[in-house]
Amino acid sequence: MGLKRAVQKLEEAVQGNKKSFELADGTRYYYDPVEIFSTTFQYFMNVLRADHARLPRPEAPEIVQAMARAKNRRRVFRQVMQGFSFMAYEVMAYEEEALVERGELIPKRLTTEGPVES
Repeated sequence: MGLKRAVQKLEEAVQGNKKSFELADGTRYYYDPVEIFSTTFQYFMNVLRADHARLPRPEAPEIVQAMARAKNRRRVFRQVMQGFSFMAYEVMAYEEEALVERGELIPKRLTTEGPVES
């Protein structure tokens, strides 16, 4: 076993059930996959409330910001959102292509009225 793989296995053991991905700057971002759906769904609901009241949207969750800074954003998007069935893409309050192609958080229109503000 190579040194890199040995270090990776050690990191996995220390992190427990957490998963990780590499950021563009070479560091790793760790997250708990069990918490992702709850975090993104709560954020989605807060965005709907803000859009309905025509208030500024809350700041994106840390996991979404980290996905925008990932080395391979498309792969990370699939990795993080896997297993959420149809809701995975619906609870994402940002345009998927802007996120995975350019690392930009462009607000997705979720309501039919009012401006989309970030």
